[in-house]
Amino acid sequence: MSKIKEQINAAGRSVPESVNGKKAFPYKGVGKHHPEGNKYGPRIPVCTDYPSDGNKLVPTLKML
Repeated sequence: MSKIKEQINAAGRSVPESVNGKKAFPYKGVGKHHPEGNKYGPRIPVCTDYPSDGNKLVPTLKML
């Protein structure tokens, strides 16, 4: 039986580096993970794309 490689996540827990042969991404902490790219459609916006107060309003609708 082979030894499973592990890493420590932001919560201080030991988690495997891969699951079912695919690389696993450990928990990085609140607001630290920012997904990149897309799988099938357009990129999905995440909370880290906006200000921390949650305000998504823009100052003007004027096109640049």
